[in-house]
Amino acid sequence: MTTLARFTLRQGLLLLIPLLITAALVGCGSPNEPEEDGEVYSVIGNYTTRGFPRDVAVNGSDLYVSENDFGITRLDISNPANPIVVQHLLTNLAPTRLRIAPWNNLLISVHRDGVQGIFLGDTMSVSNLIFGSGSVYDALLFPDTLTVTSSFDDESYFSVGTRVLRCDWNDGLHVTYVYPDSGLDNEGERDPNFHFFYEDPFEMSLYSTGARGVTSIDGFHTIAVAVGDIGVGIGETDEGVDGSCGRFISDIDTPGEAWELVHAEGYLYVADQVGGMCVIDVRNPLNPEFVTSWKLSGLDHAWNIDVQGDKLVLVDEYDGIFFFDISTPGSPVYKGNLEFEYTYAARFINDETVVVATKKEGLTFLTLNY
Repeated sequence: MTTLARFTLRQGLLLLIPLLITAALVGCGSPNEPEEDGEVYSVIGNYTTRGFPRDVAVNGSDLYVSENDFGITRLDISNPANPIVVQHLLTNLAPTRLRIAPWNNLLISVHRDGVQGIFLGDTMSVSNLIFGSGSVYDALLFPDTLTVTSSFDDESYFSVGTRVLRCDWNDGLHVTYVYPDSGLDNEGERDPNFHFFYEDPFEMSLYSTGARGVTSIDGFHTIAVAVGDIGVGIGETDEGVDGSCGRFISDIDTPGEAWELVHAEGYLYVADQVGGMCVIDVRNPLNPEFVTSWKLSGLDHAWNIDVQGDKLVLVDEYDGIFFFDISTPGSPVYKGNLEFEYTYAARFINDETVVVATKKEGLTFLTLNY
């Protein structure tokens, strides 16, 4: 009996050891696996677009959607579970990227042939404003104040305008200043928002390359620019800098091809194409430091990214959207993903709600549950 008991105990220990090792490995987890179980997101609404929704822009309860050859659509998303069409605006140029300057009631629309201004209000209408080239991919807007001389009556007026930082695939980063001017409305009365004029004070190119994306580190003063396989450049853009109004002060390579990027709490999160997502410490803009990168097998086309509070979403063109918690700055925690085919953009509507633009599904509205 004693021999049998000793043999059984030894057998039991031999069986238990592999189980303990397996449990320990599972407990450690994988950096490429979601940290927690349960539903990371909930689908709360959908909207079938007429064309391919290439981008969206949010202004309060209004959502503007670029639909390529179908122009721009404005939706009321006060209830994201039930988006309501307010207006379709057919444009001569197929819109891709959309950005909003609420201080000018202006929608900046990027087209194949340049950048166009769209008036916002009860209805959208096309302004006279068009500038730039057909190789613009991204844009970042800042308010600006200036005393301008009106072309209507040669009087000087205090004006609030928009600084447009636009990324050109070929030439780099361009900075364009846009100001409302005096003009005549449809009834022949002077309307200071009827007409716009612009000027291009400077452009910046890092190693003679183009620019893919731009984000702010410190307002208009310090920015970060994604420049493809070169990586990321950090620039100063105030007037009078280096005699040319703008310059790059540092740069850092990334594992893949830097496409778009966002800044939060001193760190850049970069959609890095084949490199997935990389994190860069820019608390000292003169000396950016590579922190880490994150990638799943097959995720080779990361090209869009957005952040709101401690939540971040990364878009891969062919694999869908990936969710992260960045409550610890510089240390993204992967939460899960939602598969889509041909995903163009994902933007936060508020702290918990994201709208995803895809070729087949149109717009999908999600609530993040973490």
